[in-house]
Amino acid sequence: MIEGINYLCSEIAVAINGKLIGKDEKIEAITINSKEHSKAPSCFFAINGKRFNGADFIDEAIKNGARLIVTQEKINASVTVIYVENVVKALGLLAKKHKGKTKIIAITGSNGKTTTKDMVISILKTKYTVTGTIANLNNEIGTALTLLSIKKEDFCVVEMGMRALGEIEWLSYIAEPNVGVITNCGTAHIEKLGSRKNIFKAKTELLKYVKEYAILPNENRFKKLNNDGIERIYIDKKHKVKNINRCESSIRFDIDSCKSIEIDSIYMHDINNALIAYSIGRLFKLDDNQIKEGFKNFKKEKNRGTIIAVNKFLILSDCYNASYESMRDAIFSIKAQFKNKRIAVLLGDMLELGEKSNKFHFKIGRLCKQLKIDKLFVYGNFARYYIRGFNGGLEYKEFNEIPSKLSTELDQTYVLLVKASNSINFEKIIEQMREIKNDK
Repeated sequence: MIEGINYLCSEIAVAINGKLIGKDEKIEAITINSKEHSKAPSCFFAINGKRFNGADFIDEAIKNGARLIVTQEKINASVTVIYVENVVKALGLLAKKHKGKTKIIAITGSNGKTTTKDMVISILKTKYTVTGTIANLNNEIGTALTLLSIKKEDFCVVEMGMRALGEIEWLSYIAEPNVGVITNCGTAHIEKLGSRKNIFKAKTELLKYVKEYAILPNENRFKKLNNDGIERIYIDKKHKVKNINRCESSIRFDIDSCKSIEIDSIYMHDINNALIAYSIGRLFKLDDNQIKEGFKNFKKEKNRGTIIAVNKFLILSDCYNASYESMRDAIFSIKAQFKNKRIAVLLGDMLELGEKSNKFHFKIGRLCKQLKIDKLFVYGNFARYYIRGFNGGLEYKEFNEIPSKLSTELDQTYVLLVKASNSINFEKIIEQMREIKNDK
């Protein structure tokens, strides 16, 4: 439930190109969940899902305070109705109207979107009022709800995900970003999009509606894009990183004149994300002290590369998601960070790689061999390809056996990387391992 909205039904109808039937009254809340109750008069967007029809929940929404229904189905209702062709698109159009004068920073990319978003928010908060995407609600619905939640803040930092061509273009259209950021462009979602060329095309859709600045990878393919009248900043070109030092659970470095920046991460690729956040801080006139304070306040989200003490050894928990690039970078990072420890990795499937799945899982296994990873443990449909690349390793066949068996394999001399795509549910393994007493 998004509260604090203040529109007449007729104003909403105009914004979403809908047909208004019924009384014109004030609406003070928006919901897409019929179970949410509001004391204020609310508008229920009856979104259709893959397994449900939003119109089936209209009576429940009315009982819970809805005074306006937005639907694409013909219905009989006791409250005002706005008919539209597509409810999700209508939600986006209302979000486009609602964002007002708040500056929008939109972030997309194959990897690093959430970390970059959190860094940018943390830095900007040292001087401005800021809101942004909650967790990973970065699709058509999540982005619209983020924009609708704006309450006249100075900035809204929006993370934009995609699974098909055209999705980022729509999100860019409703957000109209002042700043558009592409963190990188790799192989994530290649199964859905078919090729690296299509992934690049999908990511760069963001730039169509950017109004002021674009922050882009320092690569020729981005430099060859048509000049669209916005100022371009290439990552690691305008601003330079120097004096990188690894700490126990963080990285310290300088950017330009800003000395001893420290971030809550052991991943070298997060320096790239920090460069983006630094660039945005500079664009909006933050000084060195404000930028350093912002980085100090930044904390990585759970399961996105956080260090956890489990009994007598450490786990690097990075099981929120996995692409080939992020898997590769995580293995490089743990090997470089813990030079006085033995390194073990528990790897699960990297999903949405399509016909390249076998190849990329094999390459990760081979990388583990090349880096002399001490122990490889694997689980999932592509486990055998990790093992072929590594020329060894232990494959677990049963998910439930992993925590207890893995705990007996490791002692205090090890650090364990746990990484897989989110739907593999490796976070459950970590939670169970924390409950096991290990006296080794």
